[in-house]
Amino acid sequence: MNKTWFITGAGSGIGTGIAKAALRAGDRVVATGRNLEKVRNVYPDVAQENIAFVQLDVANEAQAKAAVDEATKRFGRIDVLVNNAGYSLLGNFEQMTTAEIQQQFATNFYGVAHVMQTALPVMRRQRSGHIEQDFVRQPRSGEVNSFQHLTERKDSKCKNAT
Repeated sequence: MNKTWFITGAGSGIGTGIAKAALRAGDRVVATGRNLEKVRNVYPDVAQENIAFVQLDVANEAQAKAAVDEATKRFGRIDVLVNNAGYSLLGNFEQMTTAEIQQQFATNFYGVAHVMQTALPVMRRQRSGHIEQDFVRQPRSGEVNSFQHLTERKDSKCKNAT
């Protein structure tokens, strides 16, 4: 059986690489991103029956629910959720504004929570599914990578939760 992958931040970087690998393996992909035109442009030659493009700002709880609903309506299931959307604030922590820190938390922490809270009931009904977290962004020596590294658990219990 082909798997259905739900990938946040599928318009660039690691999200694109994971999506393209899943498509090469014959799986289906729900490619999400804030800028849907950008996401579509990354996959110009993919057969439309294998991919769904869904607008999603993970910081928006209503959009997360709508995106998961659209994915299950289109493909009937979600086998793999890849929480890839996120960003880093680099620089001196004391120079970051409260608004910048709050927006990063809204995306990197609450965004993951919004998508997982909506996708987990789908996986429970299926009695199967995997969740993959993107743990690539790390603080550089001498810099503070805001709160992302503090909010991500890197143990195996979190990486492949079902």
